[in-house]
Amino acid sequence: MYVNRLFCNLIKHCYGAYFTMKSRYCIVTAFVLCLFASPCLAQTKLAVINSREVLTRCDDGAKAVKAIEAKFAGRKAQMAALEQEVLRLQEEVKAKGEKSPKNQEFRTKLAKFREADQRFRQDVKQEESQKFKPIADKIAKVLSDYAKEKGLQGIQERGLYVYIDSSMDITSEIIKRVNRA
Repeated sequence: MYVNRLFCNLIKHCYGAYFTMKSRYCIVTAFVLCLFASPCLAQTKLAVINSREVLTRCDDGAKAVKAIEAKFAGRKAQMAALEQEVLRLQEEVKAKGEKSPKNQEFRTKLAKFREADQRFRQDVKQEESQKFKPIADKIAKVLSDYAKEKGLQGIQERGLYVYIDSSMDITSEIIKRVNRA
C-alpha cells in the first residue's frame, strides 16, 4: 500500500492528475511487472546472423551463385538489350508526343519486356530454390548445433535490428562452420 501511495503521489506530482483507484493499481502492476521482467530479459542469450550472406558466401553457396549467373547470363543480356530498346522508344515518344507513330511500337515492346522480365525473375527464383535448398538445410543444421553448443536461446536475422552490437553477429563463424561441414 505504501508503494502504491508513493508511486501515485509521484505520478500526481509529475502530471498533476488525479487517478482512480483502479488506474492506480494498473499503473503499479505495470511498474512491478517491468521490474521483474528486466532480469529475465537480461539472461536471454541471443545472436544475430545475415542469412543471405551465409547462403551466398559459403563455399557451396558461392558455387551455386556462379552456376546460376552462368546459366542466366545470356537471358540477362537479352533483357538488358530489350530494356535499352524500350527506353529508346520511350524517349522518341516523349519527344514527338502521344500521337507519335512509335507510340504503339513502344507499348508493344514495353508489354513484351514486362512479360519477359516476369518470366526471367520466376526462372531465376526457381533455379535459386533448387540450388540453395540443400545448402539452406545444411546451414540450418549448423545453426542448431552452434546454438546448442553456445547455449543460445535464439538466433535472429541481423536486418531486424536498427542497432546491434557486433559481438552478437555470428555470420562469419557460421560461414566457417558450414564450409567445414
